[in-house]
Amino acid sequence: MSKKHRNQHAGQKSASAKDDATGSVPKAQEPQGLLELEIKADIPTFLSLLIGAFFILAPLKLGTSLNLTPVPVCPLSLDEWIFGLWPPLVLPVLGGGLLILVVILEKPCATALKACWPVWTAPLALALASLFGQIGTTEVEYAQDFLWQAIGLSALAFAVMLHLHAVPSSRGFLLGCIATGAVLVMGAGLYQRFIGFEETRIKLEEQIANGTATFDPAIMDRLNQGRIFATFTYPNALAGYLLLVIPVLGVLAWRLGRKTDTPELGGSVMLALTLVIGTIVLLMTGSRAALVA
Repeated sequence: MSKKHRNQHAGQKSASAKDDATGSVPKAQEPQGLLELEIKADIPTFLSLLIGAFFILAPLKLGTSLNLTPVPVCPLSLDEWIFGLWPPLVLPVLGGGLLILVVILEKPCATALKACWPVWTAPLALALASLFGQIGTTEVEYAQDFLWQAIGLSALAFAVMLHLHAVPSSRGFLLGCIATGAVLVMGAGLYQRFIGFEETRIKLEEQIANGTATFDPAIMDRLNQGRIFATFTYPNALAGYLLLVIPVLGVLAWRLGRKTDTPELGGSVMLALTLVIGTIVLLMTGSRAALVA
């Protein structure tokens, strides 16, 4: 072996020994690269879970219901946040927060921003139009709540559409979350109709007899009417919500039924069953306007 070859061989051995002692650069960087890829891959999943959780919780928490005790403007304890209803201003806060997260984490391109503009401009235009009504109104708090909720809906719609543009595969998951929230609300309405109203009436009568509560004709009239409103303020509000979600439930039930051994029969049965249950709950609201719609 020539002197030149011996020197090269010795240099390779020296470099190999140095790499063994200190660790080669590629081996040290490889786990970091994999970790970076995993984090980037988990960002769409994380955002899908956040938006899905909002779709489930929104109809359950962002409303008011008949209560014998006053509902605070803002929950004062952790128990009230978990088991109670949330104040109206939570919607714009959550909607704006989701929009900020989607923009920062997914970095939507100009094409996505242009494609989503019809979705968020409608509620935003409604919010801007409401500014004229606040000039001479005597109900300033209600007008401001409406304004902020319209802005929150605009931010939420924008965030959801940007996320769907970036991750189209999350559409089915988000529809499932909407359906889950709808089923929970319908369950609350059925419970209210067959159990809740009677329990509330008995408790109210006991409080009136003990002198701890005064007779309120409006509350007693609502209890005697038996019109369900579940987690919403009024039966008409619940009816409007049901008109929006019953078609979604029907489509998902039809798709689920088609996965059986008899797709046509399974899909038809699931669709019919869902529409019947949804219509029964809708009738329990007693909303004539919803039935006409």
